[in-house]
Amino acid sequence: MNKVLILGIGPGGPDYLLPIVQKKISNADILIGGRRALKLFPESMQTKIEIKANLAEIKDYIKANYQRLKLAVLLSGDSCFYSLLTYLREDFSEDQLEVIPGISSMQLLFARSGLCWQEAKFISLHGRKQSAKLIQAVKRNQQVGVLTDRNFSPELVAELLVAEGLGQKKIIVGENLSYPEERLIIGQAEQISKKEFAPLTVMLICGQSDYNG
Repeated sequence: MNKVLILGIGPGGPDYLLPIVQKKISNADILIGGRRALKLFPESMQTKIEIKANLAEIKDYIKANYQRLKLAVLLSGDSCFYSLLTYLREDFSEDQLEVIPGISSMQLLFARSGLCWQEAKFISLHGRKQSAKLIQAVKRNQQVGVLTDRNFSPELVAELLVAEGLGQKKIIVGENLSYPEERLIIGQAEQISKKEFAPLTVMLICGQSDYNG
C-alpha cells in the first residue's frame, strides 16, 4: 500500500536537500508543495500541484489519490516543525504517512550563530496573532526562536519588544538562509526595529551573554 510521503526539503537552498529526500522525490508521481518548494525541482517531469490557500482541496486530493499514486508533499524546512503535517494528521494515521525530516531554517540560524538550541523556546507567527504569548516567552526564556512571516516581520517583532520595555534584548535575524543572498543581522531590539528585511527570515531573541559575534 502506498503511503503519503511527507518530505522536509530544508531551508530552500539545494545544498541543504537531504539525499534520501531527493531519492523519494525522484520516485514520486506527483509533487505537492508551495511555490518555493516546487521551484527546487524545475527539471522534474512529475505533475506539480501548488499549495496556496486551498488546504482543504489539497487534503481531499491526497485522500482520493494516495493509494493509486505516489504522492510527495514537500514541506519547507523540517516536516515535523510547525508544518502542514499537523493538519494532515487530522485525517491520516501514522501508518498512512511516511515522514522524512529536513533541516529547518531555525536549525540553520542557530548553527550560523554557533549556538546550541536544546534550551530554547520556539514560536511561529505564521498566520497567527501571538503577541502576548511572544512577550511572555521572551520574559521567561533565555532564548526564543521566532518563525516570522510577511505580516509579522523582524522589525515589527522588535518594535513590540521595545514597546514592552525589552529594547535591549539581543536579536539575531537570519535572512534568506541557505540562499546566495543570505545575511545574518545582529543587534539590540531597538536597532532591529529600525531596519527592513526580506520576506524570508527567522529570528532569535536571546540574552546579551548568549552571543558575542
